[in-house]
Amino acid sequence: MITNGSGRAFAGSVCAPAPRATTRPAPRGVGTLTESERKLIRLVVDGLTNRAIADRLYASVRTVNTHMKHIFTKLDINTRVELTRLAIERGAVANGVD
Repeated sequence: MITNGSGRAFAGSVCAPAPRATTRPAPRGVGTLTESERKLIRLVVDGLTNRAIADRLYASVRTVNTHMKHIFTKLDINTRVELTRLAIERGAVANGVD
């Protein structure tokens, strides 16, 4: 251990950098959506805003925003319009996004 004169230890250049934590990519696709995310999709297709969805589900807007981010990531989309189009194409309104 190397000290800097004040008694505090520090890592010098002889130490290798700590290995980076590896993370697996998030699963993608319609089959990876949770039931909560599927409920949100139906409400988005019905035209509700995130605030209206939060009120309807007795959740916070932040929770709805988080679910929406997860949905967008899993489906590799960026907008509510893309989400609505995809949901309608796959029969989400009638079948629950299967």
